[in-house]
Parts: sequence; C-alpha cells; structure tokens
Amino acid sequence: MYILRTVLFAFLVSFIATDTSAQVAMQSGDSPCQISAAPTTETAAQVLFTVSDDAGNPAPLPTRDSVRLSIDKRPVEIEEIRSLKNSPLFFSVLLDISGSSKHFADQQIAAATRLFGDLSRGDNHGYLILFKSEVVTSDRFIGTSSVEEILRRFPPQSRSGGTALYDAIIHAAIEQLSSAKIPRNSRRAIFILSDGGDNTSHKSLAQTLKLVQNEGIPIFSIGFSRDKGSDSPRELKRDFETLRTLSDSTGGVVTFLDQPGDPVQRAAYLIDGQCLMLFKPPTLKPKKSYTLRIESSVKEIHVLAPTEYFMP
Repeated sequence: MYILRTVLFAFLVSFIATDTSAQVAMQSGDSPCQISAAPTTETAAQVLFTVSDDAGNPAPLPTRDSVRLSIDKRPVEIEEIRSLKNSPLFFSVLLDISGSSKHFADQQIAAATRLFGDLSRGDNHGYLILFKSEVVTSDRFIGTSSVEEILRRFPPQSRSGGTALYDAIIHAAIEQLSSAKIPRNSRRAIFILSDGGDNTSHKSLAQTLKLVQNEGIPIFSIGFSRDKGSDSPRELKRDFETLRTLSDSTGGVVTFLDQPGDPVQRAAYLIDGQCLMLFKPPTLKPKKSYTLRIESSVKEIHVLAPTEYFMP
C-alpha cells in the first residue's frame, strides 16, 4: 500500500508540474494561498447556498424579501443576497478507487473527467483526490487534460479492501478548500464519486459532517450501487444514507450514475446557482453550531442550504 501511495503521489506531482491546460489566469500548481483576494472590510456573517428551479436547473437570484433565514429557530435579518455565478469556483473531486467501485470504474473515470471539463472554466480551479484505504493528492491545482490519464493509470483494485471516504472529505475541506485559504467571495464545492462506504477513516461521519458544515462547503455526491450480492441490504441502505446525509446537510445534492438522467451535468450546472447571503450575526454563544434554515416564498425556487451554522 505504501509503495502504491508513493508511486501515485509522484505521478500526480509530475503530471501537475508539466500540465499546461490549467494555465488560465495562473500557472498550474498554484495553490489558493498564492492567489488570495484583496482584504475585505465586510463584517456581516455569511452563508453559501444554492437555488434551483423545479427541473433542478439554477434559478435566478432571489430577492431579499422572498427569502427567510432562521438560526437556532430565530428569525435573522438578511442584509444582502449576491449571485456568485461569475465568481471563481474552487472545487475538489474525490474519486473512490477501492474494490467496491471496480464495476463502475469506466463510468467514474468518464464522470470525473467531465466534471473537470465542465467546471474548469475561466478562473475556476480544481483538485483531484483518489482514495481507498488511504488518501492521495498533491494539494495542487490540476488541469483537465491530466485527469483521465491519471485515472486510467490507477483504476480500482480487484479486492475491496478499505475505504477512507471521510478522511478524503476532511482533507479537501481543511487542506484545499478551507475558508482561510480561499478568497472570501468565491464559490466552493466538494464532488464525491463513491458508493458511500467507509471502514478505515480516522473520523466518524458525524465528525466529518460537523467540520464541513463549519467550513460552509456543499457536497455534491455522485454515487453508484454496488452489486447487491456483495453486501447485505442493510449495508447498502446505510451507505446510501451516508451520501444523502453528506449532501443534504451541507447544501448539496446526491445523484447516481446508474439512474436515468445526467447526474454529472446536474451537479456541475447547479454550481451556477450558488449565492452568498450576508446577514447580521445573531447573539449566540461562539464556537458552537446552531440549526440553520433558509426558505423561499417563491414555490418555483428550491433552496439547497446547510442545516447547521457555526458561530465563529
């Protein structure tokens, strides 16, 4: 395992060092700390959320009067709502290469490659994380042209082994997309391609979810259904609920590769519906999480928002 991890890490680094497709507004291999935004004087609290229409497409920017915000079940005055459609997007694509994903390897490779192609526009920049029992990434932006080659070189293993989904999510949230490393008014998102299973991570689902919610990063899950003969119905249901919990609780969505429709297009397209809500911080105890709810009075608009707000 150590040898595989070392080889894969060296391969990722070498690809990023020579990749020229990511040279849009900066050189490939730059990190967020090298492109931090100009200092902001804003003192309002903020939360990232996404609006969509009945068909799951991005919806127009809602007016302040059409949206209600409550934290800890208390109404909170909204100061401003901004569309982030034209703001830079920083994203991490997390790909499960454990044995349980082997049956869907080709679909996953195609989906991950398309995600990078659809999302890596303008000033947008992405990371690639591969995981099974360990997490492998270079923590450097990667260009679209490198993604498929990397995935073809390191397909899922024949044996299921361990899966460290939560470790991969935590790494993306802390080391790649942390609010301390990303410009304030940027979009952020984690994309997961996995069956939802985890048996080797150092943190639990609850701990992982709390950290991601504290960072305010939505998770978009693109799952796949394992061979029903390989696991019990209870395990399959548990892993499905894991993906749903990760997405629903952070303001994302969950779709599946083996269901009708185009889950990759939907996940990538919804990013254009991301908005930033600014509000006066409520009087609450700091360093704690509180229930958060955002509702729209317009029936045709659906709000995807985290279910918890972390009071700094």
